[in-house]
Amino acid sequence: VDCGKNGLLSGFHFEFSEGGRWARSKYTCSKAGGAPVVMEPSTLIEPLIQTTEGLFCPKTLDAHTGRYDYENAVTGDKLVFQRSGSWCVGSDCSSAVGGANPIGVLMTTHEVVNVTDFDGKFEAKGVPGMGGSSAGDLAKKLKALKPPKRPAQPPKPKLQEFKATMPQYSEECLDYQDLWKKVIETHVNEEKEEVIEEAKLEADPGTEGQELLDYHPCAVAAGAGGIFGRMAGQSGQMAPENMLYSDWNDCMQGDINRDLVAAKVAFSEAGYELVANAIQEGVKTLCAAVPGIEIAPLGAGVEAKPDNICDQVVDFVRTLIDLPVGFGFASTNFGLEEEGFNACNPFQVGFSRAFCDIHCVRDAVIRGDRSIINNLEKATKISNDNMKKMVE
Repeated sequence: VDCGKNGLLSGFHFEFSEGGRWARSKYTCSKAGGAPVVMEPSTLIEPLIQTTEGLFCPKTLDAHTGRYDYENAVTGDKLVFQRSGSWCVGSDCSSAVGGANPIGVLMTTHEVVNVTDFDGKFEAKGVPGMGGSSAGDLAKKLKALKPPKRPAQPPKPKLQEFKATMPQYSEECLDYQDLWKKVIETHVNEEKEEVIEEAKLEADPGTEGQELLDYHPCAVAAGAGGIFGRMAGQSGQMAPENMLYSDWNDCMQGDINRDLVAAKVAFSEAGYELVANAIQEGVKTLCAAVPGIEIAPLGAGVEAKPDNICDQVVDFVRTLIDLPVGFGFASTNFGLEEEGFNACNPFQVGFSRAFCDIHCVRDAVIRGDRSIINNLEKATKISNDNMKKMVE
């Protein structure tokens, strides 16, 4: 410790830690030589004092307000109470604070305080004597000094523990039957062991039971539906509300099956036309072999053509056969088209489900980011609080 020339050691503080194996100290010095300096009260610096400042004493009682008017004994300025509730010195007024007296009132350039009698006497006592002048006396006094006691160990503070809060999601984004009710995670613990944990995904309470807007993508996906048609080889029942991926696949398969049935009907219709045309033309060929008959008993008469009559009969029979067969094919085609109209549209269902999934991805990203920020803020606050407790 070196206080320099003409300096004396006036204070010394030593700290140590046996557990942490550290020590530190601080000290203060005072001047021992030079001219002595004292503080003596002097007069006020008038330029720094406003003319309205000074000692105000109660003078008269205002009959209207019931409060005293105060007067500066030197300048004659008055501190009075206005009926508006303000205290004023000239044009400088406070806010409407009321009060029986103006103590503590703040104005623009004034503050009203109680008069205090600050009249003290302070004298320096000098440096205490050492009780001896020899080096031996100083050595004895230094030897008599006891080493500082180890400070008492403060009680161990109770530190806060931090546990991360998992994000919560919109209820409509967890409405996938058992698909998003839980997640299974694998991680390595502190003992280097692989641990498999199962966590349940929670819905934000603010979204539970809330009715979705008409244009919400998940509301649109929930409303997309239709039937699983019998002609497509399916149940003929209505598709479930909020169709999931297996239902969408069944919807697409129904469209594929109806296309196959329509192709089979078209093939049968084309085959019937080919066979019927072949038979019709064959019969007409046989009709052409029948010779014509001329009837003229008197040298004049008529000629009958049986082949023409045969052709017309063949065409009429073909028409009679085509009528029920054509109605059958038409009825089948109409049934396919009607079922396709009432059935679920795979493109409508697929796009609606995809847009709902995209909405849920964005919802998870936003909620996840906010959860991370909240956890970081909470962890930082707990760390700061724990650090403050340990320092104290």
